[in-house]
Amino acid sequence: MHRGYYKAWRKVTDSISWSRGLEYRGLIHSILVKVNHKPLPFRGEVIPSGSFAVVMTDWCVSLGVSRQKLHRMLKVLTNKPDQFISVENVGNRFSLITVLNWGLYQSDDEAGRATNKTTAGQPPGNRRATTGQQNKNDKNNKKAKKKNPPKSPQGGSGYTKAFEAFWIEYPKKVAKAYAFKCWKKIKGVDALTIIDALKAQLEADHFRGNDGQHYFPNPGTWLNQGRWEDEIDGINGGDDELPPELRR
Repeated sequence: MHRGYYKAWRKVTDSISWSRGLEYRGLIHSILVKVNHKPLPFRGEVIPSGSFAVVMTDWCVSLGVSRQKLHRMLKVLTNKPDQFISVENVGNRFSLITVLNWGLYQSDDEAGRATNKTTAGQPPGNRRATTGQQNKNDKNNKKAKKKNPPKSPQGGSGYTKAFEAFWIEYPKKVAKAYAFKCWKKIKGVDALTIIDALKAQLEADHFRGNDGQHYFPNPGTWLNQGRWEDEIDGINGGDDELPPELRR
């Protein structure tokens, strides 16, 4: 059955992700093959184009790699300097993988057509005037953003990258503003320690109750109680290092 295709631009060979070797090249192509070319449903959710939903355990089996190895490789592709994809845990039901700049490389120059459409049919003079006004508006918008930067719910300049890395990993995404407030109160503990401890707890099913159900505390509660210090038999945190920009 015909299932379409995706564009494999030769420019990908210039990327740092491609230079990492055969295993990473295989994973990159595996990701590109699975990405939705249009919005498609998955477990009651609509997954947009440029993304795909996957259960990590099943994906590991199909790829023939351990979960720990796949997690490390995805982390490399997610963080700087690669930044090829983003990974989001959706309600602890599945992972949402998004290829950054997917539309830029897969569309038929839609962005270019959209730009030309705004001035199509206008005399050259009008096109120059429209472009000049747009450039002026862009400059004014940039100045306004510098003068009045967007505020986070806490009134600061926004969430830190280290907290965002924790938020991506935490399976229960509620009360983000409160969780960030709790995060900022933590002193003397590296972000890597907290995130690795959380990953270890998830790997060990630390949050599963006697009835077999998962019971995740709110992220703010988990942080307030210092739950990264929980003891888990036989499970160690990951050995990956966060890049400097993800350290607090």
